[in-house]
Amino acid sequence: MTTKPLVLAAAVAALLSLASTSAQGQGFSGGLAATSDYVFRGISQSDEDPALQGNIRFDHSTGLYAGLWASNVDFGPVVGSGIEYDTFIGYGRSLTDTVSIDVQFVRYNYSGIDDGNELEYNEFIGVLSFAEYYSATVGYSTDVFASGDNGTYVAVAGSWPVTEKVSVGAGIGHYSLPDPIPDYMDWNIGVSWDLSPVTLGLQFIGTDSDARDFFGPVCDNRFVGTVSIGF
Repeated sequence: MTTKPLVLAAAVAALLSLASTSAQGQGFSGGLAATSDYVFRGISQSDEDPALQGNIRFDHSTGLYAGLWASNVDFGPVVGSGIEYDTFIGYGRSLTDTVSIDVQFVRYNYSGIDDGNELEYNEFIGVLSFAEYYSATVGYSTDVFASGDNGTYVAVAGSWPVTEKVSVGAGIGHYSLPDPIPDYMDWNIGVSWDLSPVTLGLQFIGTDSDARDFFGPVCDNRFVGTVSIGF
């Protein structure tokens, strides 16, 4: 279940990429990625195994956009494995030279999951990007994880250039979830290398003890490496 609707699976990259500014022209864009582990909000969605991901998106000059993001997933023997494909529509615009907003509706869809395991749900996501390097995100669902109950995710993140090609990033988030799922914190730090059109990323991602106690090893602290290419 991500950050998803763009191609980098790790949290800070997802948070920042969701905050895409609006008036950057009109047309199609997309990308492909290979990651050592598909992690969403601190939890592995691929049973700690590698994942292949891709996205395509259309941006309109008005700031409206829509697209599709997909990845293989594995939720273990009880739920099963298959393909996650997220459809999204949104609107983004710059408010000032250093402040922009992005609002998005995402539908998390799953194909190939074992019968009887309904996982599909919707989420509204709002992102405020500010001071060039920072973002704040709020995600809200009335049916989080197809539970029939509300879930709210709030996070802050930053990405800072070190050189023309290298940047470092960090983020922290809090997920409020319905009983019996505990609320938990997730965090990440990482570095990325822009070798256009290829981007290399390495992150260290973790969660608090509440998440690890409830979800098990899929919440353990881990390094995640990602290779992506955009077009």
